[in-house]
Amino acid sequence: MTWTLLPLDRAAAIEIASWQYEPPYDVYNMSPQPGDGTIEALIDPRLAYHGLYNAEGRLDAFCCFGLDARVPGGDYKQDALDVGLGLRPDLTGRGQGIHAARAALDHARQTCAPRAFRVTIAAFNTRAQRVWAKLGFQAVSLFEAKRDGRPFVIWVADSDAGTWQEDERAFVGLSEQNLILRPAMLDDAARAADMLNQCAVEETGEPRYQAANLRTDWQRPSFDLNRDSRIAIAPDGRVVGLAVVFDPEPHEHILAGVDVVPDARGQGIGTALCTWTEDRARRSLPLAPVGARVILSQEKMATNQAAAQLLTARGYRVTRHSLRMRIEMKEPPPLPVAPPGIDIRPFDRNTEGKALVRAIRKSFRGSWGYADRPFDVEYADWMHLLDRDNH
Repeated sequence: MTWTLLPLDRAAAIEIASWQYEPPYDVYNMSPQPGDGTIEALIDPRLAYHGLYNAEGRLDAFCCFGLDARVPGGDYKQDALDVGLGLRPDLTGRGQGIHAARAALDHARQTCAPRAFRVTIAAFNTRAQRVWAKLGFQAVSLFEAKRDGRPFVIWVADSDAGTWQEDERAFVGLSEQNLILRPAMLDDAARAADMLNQCAVEETGEPRYQAANLRTDWQRPSFDLNRDSRIAIAPDGRVVGLAVVFDPEPHEHILAGVDVVPDARGQGIGTALCTWTEDRARRSLPLAPVGARVILSQEKMATNQAAAQLLTARGYRVTRHSLRMRIEMKEPPPLPVAPPGIDIRPFDRNTEGKALVRAIRKSFRGSWGYADRPFDVEYADWMHLLDRDNH
């Protein structure tokens, strides 16, 4: 589909203001009544509203650039061009949104040359979020509108958004199920922990994840949520899948984690998330030392046969087994007796932090999968974990 973008005139503004959407999208309905300011805003050149006209001259959509694409209550400090988009009601849900969004971005690149793009989308509007995610936008914040408390999500992208599809392979099949695949945000931690605990209960009979611990992991200095995570969200807002990639320097042993809630398995979510982790790992190959053997691994419970079958089918092979051992304490254990010359006392983070990291590196050097990381990077990660330790 090819459109011509032109500034809105009064006739086009009146037509757009009369468009009526079915619930829940009726929140986008405008008023064509004179005097309420709607028509005047749509034709105000400072708000940069444009119509998208098809080859027959019919108005199919509209877009705007700048302040009117924002929602009061959001954080708009980042230097980016805000974009708003709306389709004619009879065109919604027919796959036209992504083409209209590309046309708007192309026009903005030619006329504004922005450093970055930004869109603000109602949290319930998963259909629109899928469109912008496919164009390379990443969710960066969730907020409540000042006017009515409605939740919105801000998405941003580099200026080349729409010229490529970041997660194209992973998206195959998910969009047809109305699922969103996007980077995780800190605000997702509680829902993600609930999903992971459903998996843990099925595998081991008990939950073992806490939202606070997930936030700690996700805030490691060496981990970037936008770059290193993807979360799958169902139309009802539930988190149904999560993928993370821990890819520390020197990028020789990349550890991935993929989990799908039990009642959403068999729908291709695990396959999509695995595809993303593999594509993400491949992007680090040029960063590894020349001639290095690069490994991508996942750890799974032996009881998770579905995951084992999926990974085996994708070319993974079992390389190691580990045991989780526990003991039921019926009485307090005896007091520890340190060997001669060894003193057991509280750890002093300020004076002994670097010595601790050196000891850890020395202890694990030579073990399976170990590779020396830059000391400063590893030290920063360990201090981050120690500063946020809940135990």
